[in-house]
Amino acid sequence: MNNEAEKSLTALSKERLAYMVAWRDRHIEKMQDRLAGREEVNDMLQTLLFYALARVADRRGNGVREIRIPKAEITAALGQWGCDTTDGGDHYLVTFTEARKPSKHGEAEKK
Repeated sequence: MNNEAEKSLTALSKERLAYMVAWRDRHIEKMQDRLAGREEVNDMLQTLLFYALARVADRRGNGVREIRIPKAEITAALGQWGCDTTDGGDHYLVTFTEARKPSKHGEAEKK
């Protein structure tokens, strides 16, 4: 290979490397944004769960509340419901909908 061809190949390799690094940086930034959004949703769901369970828990005195939830009921409920929370002004509107399971033909059908 002649010297000019080597320089051209080196320049092309540098350009490809710069492109790959820039793509990786954009991809990392996008993933960080998605993670921040997921963390925000997770914080909201934890707060809603805490609020709901604390309201229905039995008071034990000394500022303690307690609730017992059967494991079998939790296992049975997994995947059964979808949940959506929207801002309703002074309130949050939490909507539960029955989850849909895929049918034999790949279409979603209601349970």
